[in-house]
Amino acid sequence: MEHPAARTAGSGDLAPPPPAETILARILTGVVEEPGRASATLIDEFGSLGALLAGSRKRIERLAGSGVAPLVDALGQAVHEILHERIAERPLLGDWAALLDYLRADLAHRRVEQVRLLHLDAGNRLIRDELLSEGTVDGAPLPVREVVASCLELGSAALILVHNHPSGDPQPSKADIAITRALAAVCRQIGIVVHDHLIIGAAGHVSLRARGDLA
Repeated sequence: MEHPAARTAGSGDLAPPPPAETILARILTGVVEEPGRASATLIDEFGSLGALLAGSRKRIERLAGSGVAPLVDALGQAVHEILHERIAERPLLGDWAALLDYLRADLAHRRVEQVRLLHLDAGNRLIRDELLSEGTVDGAPLPVREVVASCLELGSAALILVHNHPSGDPQPSKADIAITRALAAVCRQIGIVVHDHLIIGAAGHVSLRARGDLA
């Protein structure tokens, strides 16, 4: 389960998208008096559009005014909905790139750790994206009993576990690997397949299945 190889740009390819500051300035036109300056300030502070969409409302208001924060919220919701539509009602394992785009947009820049369960039916279509737990910058719990109970309630045939590392480094800890193996073993006993455990960070993602940590 890996990303398709990126295509090499050729002379006939479309021009690259405009910089983040330019895109944001267009969005802020008519909302603030100096959209170019406001967008430059926000991108300089947060580092990217993705980080801005996950940013603190108070911090955004302090930097660019109260009218900008609701717009950023709405933009983030729109991006989430568009990416969710790409993975809804289709086998997730058949479009891994779309799934990773959805997860990275939502999790890569979060400041606290979340554990999510992607419940799948027998055709590997998404039943629910469930927030199981939320913790601190150092971790969030993965309670095996609650996972099993949720699967039984929803009638899940399979699972993909997901969590983020606010540090940005997606490399798994020994605890990540151990709890994943323990959960997969319990799920096997009740006929539920754990396809993977994905760890998302600003620096990229890691698949425990691809690493060989999930047999």
